[in-house]
Amino acid sequence: NSHLIMAAAVERFGTEDQKQRFLPRFATGEIRGGLALTEPSCGTDLQAIRTKAHKEGDHYLINGSKTWISNGIEGDCVALLVKTDTEIQPRHKGMSLFLAEKGPGFSVGPKLEKLGY
Repeated sequence: NSHLIMAAAVERFGTEDQKQRFLPRFATGEIRGGLALTEPSCGTDLQAIRTKAHKEGDHYLINGSKTWISNGIEGDCVALLVKTDTEIQPRHKGMSLFLAEKGPGFSVGPKLEKLGY
């Protein structure tokens, strides 16, 4: 499930601050995580994603669109797959995973009628 996959990603790759801030709340169910991997233009070919992250000072600016985000509506944050290096080969080497919380600059589309939630 996407919530557990995100929690595992934070546990394995997150900063100490992220681990302390998110893991206890993931475990209690206070917050739910999701996965934002696929995009409208590339489907399941994750190496073809166009969402990019650029470093600006002490933070990153992320621009792009995702589709079929597991727990996208119900979740509080997502593991967001982006390109941080568009030139490197093989293409997957230039990909990074960011923890993105819902807030200003993060919008969610309408719920699609499908099996499950």
